[in-house]
Amino acid sequence: MGVLQQTFPLSLIYFSLVFLSGVILGSIRVPYLQPLIGARYAELFEMPIMLIIIWQAAQVTVWNLESGQRQPKGSWWKTGLRFMTSTPVLVGVLALVWLLAVELGTSVIAQVSWGTGSWWDGIVQYFTGRDVVAGPVFGMVLLAYAAMPCIAWLVQTQQDTDKLLWDFDESLAEQEDYCSR
Repeated sequence: MGVLQQTFPLSLIYFSLVFLSGVILGSIRVPYLQPLIGARYAELFEMPIMLIIIWQAAQVTVWNLESGQRQPKGSWWKTGLRFMTSTPVLVGVLALVWLLAVELGTSVIAQVSWGTGSWWDGIVQYFTGRDVVAGPVFGMVLLAYAAMPCIAWLVQTQQDTDKLLWDFDESLAEQEDYCSR
């Protein structure tokens, strides 16, 4: 399977998992938390939960990568690190594009349908309507959202390598026990 044939469905899965979780958390945050603690603190309270969801969604997405892309340790020099991590990077970037397209589209539709301005006002409102404290935190979470599939890929690859080494050590220990009898 080619890189792009695998990237589009995985980016849509990753986007869907995170976006639907954000919709559910937002539907709890806006009517229940914002009246109690205010918009800033409600958004800041939601961010760590979203980071956990992003990490879990990235792991699920990386688990669905084709196993043929995981090469043995010696082949890193042949294929290069760029090829090995290109799919997770593309998944994160495309998922960020999907997320921004949906959020900007929603903002534009809301601005135009309420008759309060043009479509450009909806885009401006999306970026400038954020809280002074929660806005930059939201931007950092978006960057983490884009980078998380690559981070999950590297963590999973390291865990696979460690597991292979551990299994290899166990098989050597069994052979040594067998020979010493």
